[in-house]
Amino acid sequence: MPNSSMGSAHVRLHRITFMLVIALLGTLTGFYVLADFQHVRKQEQHKPASQAAPASLPVAAHLTDTDQMPGEIPALPGPSNPRPRHSSMQPLVDATPIIRAIGVLDGDGVSRGIAIAALETDSIKVLMMSALHTPDVGAGLPHAASAAAGQAGMEGRPPWVVTGRQYLEAMADWHRLAYLPAGLCILFAAALGAALLCYRRRRRQYDRRTAADRRLMQAREQDYRIIVEHTANCIVKLDTNANLSYVNPAFSAQFGIPCDLAAGRSFFDLMADDDGREQARRCFITALMEPAKQHFRAGSMTPQGLLHLEWTLFPVTDEEDRANSVIGLGHDVSEYIVMHDKLRHMAQNDGLTGLPNRRHFMETATVEVNRSHRYDRYDRELAILMIDLDHFKAINDTWGHQAGDIALQICARTIRETSREFDIPARIGGEEFSVLLPNTAIDNAFLAAERLRLAIAAQPIVLANGAGFHLTTSIGLATLRRGETLEDLMKRADAALYAAKRNGRNRVEIDDTVA
Repeated sequence: MPNSSMGSAHVRLHRITFMLVIALLGTLTGFYVLADFQHVRKQEQHKPASQAAPASLPVAAHLTDTDQMPGEIPALPGPSNPRPRHSSMQPLVDATPIIRAIGVLDGDGVSRGIAIAALETDSIKVLMMSALHTPDVGAGLPHAASAAAGQAGMEGRPPWVVTGRQYLEAMADWHRLAYLPAGLCILFAAALGAALLCYRRRRRQYDRRTAADRRLMQAREQDYRIIVEHTANCIVKLDTNANLSYVNPAFSAQFGIPCDLAAGRSFFDLMADDDGREQARRCFITALMEPAKQHFRAGSMTPQGLLHLEWTLFPVTDEEDRANSVIGLGHDVSEYIVMHDKLRHMAQNDGLTGLPNRRHFMETATVEVNRSHRYDRYDRELAILMIDLDHFKAINDTWGHQAGDIALQICARTIRETSREFDIPARIGGEEFSVLLPNTAIDNAFLAAERLRLAIAAQPIVLANGAGFHLTTSIGLATLRRGETLEDLMKRADAALYAAKRNGRNRVEIDDTVA
């Protein structure tokens, strides 16, 4: 509304200014034309009187030469080509081309007709038969008539000669000159009016575009404000020192910091550990220096507990493409991480026993085998146990599959409890397990296998109905050789396991190819 009022005020001001300029210009032009008209008219009024004296001498001479009296003066009618009939009057016509008519009055002021007539231009107007019958001689005629009447009774006096001029043609040059300033004034007014109309049209278009842009900006700002204030993501604005200058309500709700009290806090202090702070510092500096968008993931301690946020830093640049602040968008990925860890655990571990499954075991064990080859550690440094439950099929047939599942779970728990932190236990499939023993010589590996076999045998299996039984295991042992793959190592351990089965079960057998 203020902008609309301001625009209307501008339009009114421009309109008033235009009207004042046109009025002033018209007034000045009118005064100039009127003053010039008065001056020229006064000159034209004096010309007939000044021309009467020189015109009377040729007329008198003409009358004397022809021995005519005023009553005998021939009146020249107005033919289509009123050239003078008397050669003695031609010098008068040539000498006074401005004179339109010469009339002759007798001593009593009675008109005796027109003695001679001439025109400036080629165009000829038919002259009236009566004397001085031209519009511009009206001012001189009464004076001449009264003078002639005063001389009544004086015989023998020469007649009066009155000259007259055609007013419109005499003033034609002035009219043409007067049209020039008036035309220039009108042209200037028209040009100024056209310019003002064009300006007003352009100004209205500009005002409409500006108003539309302003409404669009306001609508976008309102949209952005709604998005920022109602989004579930944390949005912060950081200065060049990585201090908070703005936080949205979602950030305030997650971190328990009121929006008006968050300003000035360090963004790095929001991270839960040193690794997260280092990532945040590195990404923040990169966003300022390049400038470019940066991503990192870090945990933060909140009143609700550990919160995992995926941060995206957007630099805000000025006209010279230099970053003067950074906008941070933090997306809560805690549920994603939990789900990801759960899915990864399900993909890497056996669902019944919780031990790593065969695929995960093969991946991890392959890494250990490659490491042993890289550091030239053979025979003494890497061993593997292949474990199989004895008579497991009989357990399922006698006690049921639920009892078999319980037996597998207890066996897996015992393997986990007797293994070292860096050992890699796994359920290979069915009732078969495996344990990879890094940095373990064959004698220590054998002791570990015996300890595991005894622990499983000592662990009773108690069912829900009170019945119970004990498990025994057969274990095959092998150590890594030079250039051997994991599959080759497992085949030799399987061979030792089958040997333990053949030799009575519930025992540990070492690969017989070992010296």
